[in-house]
Amino acid sequence: MKPQYLLFMIITSCILFTACRHKDLCYNHPHDASVRIDTDWSNFTEEEPTGMTVMVYSQDGDQTLVATQHTNTTTHATFTLPEGYYSAIVYNQSHTEFGSLLFRGTNKFTTHEVYARPTTTRWYTRGDKTHVVTEPEWLGTDEAENLHVTAEMARKTTHELMSKDSRNVANNAFLIGTLHPDNIIYTLHVKVHVKGIYNLRSARASLDGLAEGYFMGLARPSAQTVAQLLEEWTIVQNPSDPTQGYIETSITCFGLPYGHMGHAEENIFELQTLLVDNKTILKYPFHVGDVIERKPEDTNLSLYLELKIDDPLPDVEPADTSDGGFSAVVDDWGPEENVNVNM
Repeated sequence: MKPQYLLFMIITSCILFTACRHKDLCYNHPHDASVRIDTDWSNFTEEEPTGMTVMVYSQDGDQTLVATQHTNTTTHATFTLPEGYYSAIVYNQSHTEFGSLLFRGTNKFTTHEVYARPTTTRWYTRGDKTHVVTEPEWLGTDEAENLHVTAEMARKTTHELMSKDSRNVANNAFLIGTLHPDNIIYTLHVKVHVKGIYNLRSARASLDGLAEGYFMGLARPSAQTVAQLLEEWTIVQNPSDPTQGYIETSITCFGLPYGHMGHAEENIFELQTLLVDNKTILKYPFHVGDVIERKPEDTNLSLYLELKIDDPLPDVEPADTSDGGFSAVVDDWGPEENVNVNM
């Protein structure tokens, strides 16, 4: 056999083998589609997100996580997915950028939960081992189901990958859904009317029975409850009668827990007051599960709690201190005195 003919046979065989191999890959390899999920943050007015996390879950079986994207782009996220139906969750920033929030169960759509970070305190004395948590940061989130990646999307993506315009695959990603994140964090406003308010030096309080967190895929608060502390108060005296007035504060929280029935005993608010003698401490417990309300005209996520102490604070001799008046100091106050409150 002539050398030239042998060389021709070798080259031809290589070409045919490569062509067959390429054909096998084209027809036997499951092709994915380049798809896009858009995000519209116009409803999330608490802050402007500088990044976001988008997590995609398969709707087959137990809805497990198949893809995650952390991106500084807040308008869309692109993924490469095989044909099928998917669910998605979006929230602002990434889970490592929050100081007061933690995440768990993120490997499944129905168990993906954000919750408030536990904290410690020296003065909260409930004996039932209720967890005390920090105030949660603003969190905008949304979820969607039945996002459909079709066989036609995969076919067209494969065609572009094989064409000279393969660099445009990401730019030509198929839109499969739009998410509209909104705030899920409540602001709780508390006001307590006080008689003899001139005798008040500082105050602190706790409220238990609040939701620990929020299930993003289920779009509802968790049923597990926690306590939060209210340690920064403002005093407002009645201009026409300085013996009367109120104290007020606000905190962020996940709201009332899933399944809350509106019964008084579901939430206990305990106010502690330190009088101006800097030693008398009075403790006022309230059952408030039936009086925490959301005003219909309020379009924001706000809860309101308004209470009053019927008996005036007792007159005491002011301590000889240079920082008289109202204070938010909550360090060691000394022994407490229980006061019965008429409900």
